[in-house]
Amino acid sequence: MFVSKDFTFNDIEGKSKGIYLVTFDSDVLVPRGNKYTRNISSDEFSRKNPLFNINDNESEEITLNFMYLDENMIPQRWTEGKLTEVRNWFKTDDFAPFISQDNPNYINYFMMTSMENKLIPVQGIGVLEVVFKPLNCYVYKKYEDIVTITSNTTININNPSDEEYRPILKITNLGDSATINKIGSLEISGLDANETVIVDNLMLTVLDENDNNKFSKCNRNWLTLEVGNNVIPVSGNYKLQIFAEFPILL
Repeated sequence: MFVSKDFTFNDIEGKSKGIYLVTFDSDVLVPRGNKYTRNISSDEFSRKNPLFNINDNESEEITLNFMYLDENMIPQRWTEGKLTEVRNWFKTDDFAPFISQDNPNYINYFMMTSMENKLIPVQGIGVLEVVFKPLNCYVYKKYEDIVTITSNTTININNPSDEEYRPILKITNLGDSATINKIGSLEISGLDANETVIVDNLMLTVLDENDNNKFSKCNRNWLTLEVGNNVIPVSGNYKLQIFAEFPILL
């Protein structure tokens, strides 16, 4: 599934722990110790947001193998402490982002269901065989953009998924409290100079950088990105940051 040895799981780089993705000859290694397993509910999760349940996108579990290597890529002995450290890293309460350096713009959401150490006898060198349950059958294409708006114009955002999407917007007012900043039909007004709000168009929240509610500054005409290219009229005087994770099939 993945070619690169380098990956990130739950925002931690594998190489920072000396852990790398590998392939191996299963005839050389044998299981040692007890296999760690746990059950995860088969309830489905939305490709838009993991807080919302839907009734499709059943996904198959995948098995990945990880090896403990030093800075020269020489295999190291798995100690009890290292096994515990990695198990605690991979054991999450929610689906966590997994990013392979094969394509760092694609995010997978995984939750570990089992882990088994397969080691060369006596030497203690080998791999951890880890089974993950994907959130669904989609990967998420990361999109981020920053633009400064000073006049009436348009911006283009392509939605490569097969359904409409509601992004997160970070808006920093570059005018004064009388400035009305617009993106599509969404309006943000009454912000002080250099004040920033974060608009979550899916969760319908407007917060400042200290998580204070700024809902009253918004006209509640939430931004939705249709499938394909979106030409969005914008106006005002503000810095706009756009964040999205589009669900796509590879």
